[in-house]
Amino acid sequence: GSDLALIYNDRSILENHHAASAFKIMSDPELNILAALPREDFQAVRKLMIEIILGTDMANHFETVKHMQALADNPKKTPETYFDIESESDRRELSCLIVHCADLSNPAYPTFEMTKQWCFRVCQEFSEQVEMERQNGLPVTPFMCGLTSEYNIAKLQVGFV
Repeated sequence: GSDLALIYNDRSILENHHAASAFKIMSDPELNILAALPREDFQAVRKLMIEIILGTDMANHFETVKHMQALADNPKKTPETYFDIESESDRRELSCLIVHCADLSNPAYPTFEMTKQWCFRVCQEFSEQVEMERQNGLPVTPFMCGLTSEYNIAKLQVGFV
């Protein structure tokens, strides 16, 4: 596998790398936007940031959707009671959900041209990932294959929506 896969034990590789990179950047005092926080607050923010970033891993997407659907289908819950703003765990979950939704928001851009540009960028990234997986003898990620035809790209976008 790749060096990053080895470092992160094949789990949420890019997401772990992104979280680690954010804190590596902030190790420079001139770039540390959290420097003024007391240690306890810094640790809490760091924990939340890591949780949110790891929550963008698409490996967790369907479980997240299933959980949200269960909330919506619960007859004892209403949209106003899905989350308890006083509950730290609910606030954390909602934070993760909001960032995950933002991560998948490509089809909701204000203009179709912008949506199309990002769609092609994402498909290019996915195609490069499939090629790297093949080169490293790893199983390829099925939904990322074949994104060279307009039909397959459109089908992927329908799945995103």
